[in-house]
Amino acid sequence: MKGTELLELFPAEVKAHADPQRLKLLAATQTLEEFREVLIKFAKESHPVWIYGFPRTGSTWICKKFFNAFTDSQFMEPFTLFQCNSVNYTDEIMNKGSDFEQPWLTIQKVLGINSLAVDRLLLAIHSKFFFKFLFDFTIVPQLITIYPKSKFIWMMRDGRDSVDSFSNPDLNHWPYADFTYLGEGKEKRFQGAMERWMNFSVQQFRTYEAYEKNILALKYEDFATDFQATAKTTLDFCEVPFHQEKVHQLMQGFKSRHGMWKDWESWQKELFVESKAEQLNRSFGYGRETNSRGVPWNQP
Repeated sequence: MKGTELLELFPAEVKAHADPQRLKLLAATQTLEEFREVLIKFAKESHPVWIYGFPRTGSTWICKKFFNAFTDSQFMEPFTLFQCNSVNYTDEIMNKGSDFEQPWLTIQKVLGINSLAVDRLLLAIHSKFFFKFLFDFTIVPQLITIYPKSKFIWMMRDGRDSVDSFSNPDLNHWPYADFTYLGEGKEKRFQGAMERWMNFSVQQFRTYEAYEKNILALKYEDFATDFQATAKTTLDFCEVPFHQEKVHQLMQGFKSRHGMWKDWESWQKELFVESKAEQLNRSFGYGRETNSRGVPWNQP
């Protein structure tokens, strides 16, 4: 197959905002093997930013709202395009057993990249892109192998607020998700959320220790305490040019809740301490704040 034919198999969502020069060079290839070699070369030269974290830590906001203000190529948990590493797959089926189970894309099968994480080689038509999958902290070495210039953002938030928001999501909070897999009942949901937060956090910290130079540990709260400085640190790390006016506009519209845990019942506070979740949370620099409950962070 020629390059023009292969490019026609790419989904529109992947081709949107792709590098025109890269598309031109791929279209000029004459064989499948040549096309694949050029795509692999592009991956080595790309500058992707992979965003991961625990649910309700601001990962959706950072990808869909923040970076969208400065760049065009963002991918928000594209379950219908790529394999999520928290579920199974086969040679024929991606995301097997999940709500997003479907056949691999034709282009992935043709190129022989119908497996995790090589399926993301399709993204090499972008010279730079941002990609959010919460579980990507478990495949950091594989992504670096495919994209050596990869950078990662580990979204962090006070574990108490993360657990509260995860187990007791606000119907009016964006983006809303009910997390039905935590089960029913306040105690069961709370314990399930807390155990998942601890498991995520320990694994994410181990990944950070191993690949610290590639990872920005970004605290959601830092956008509240000093939006402009945090935005600059984030954009500089990702090597994204920006105008201060755009940062100021984002700052004016930024709001988030914090301190919801202050309304916890005594059993919740005790369980958080007894389970060693409190100790883990303190190791990340949380646990000594005096913020008021539920007050939005509004920048002046």
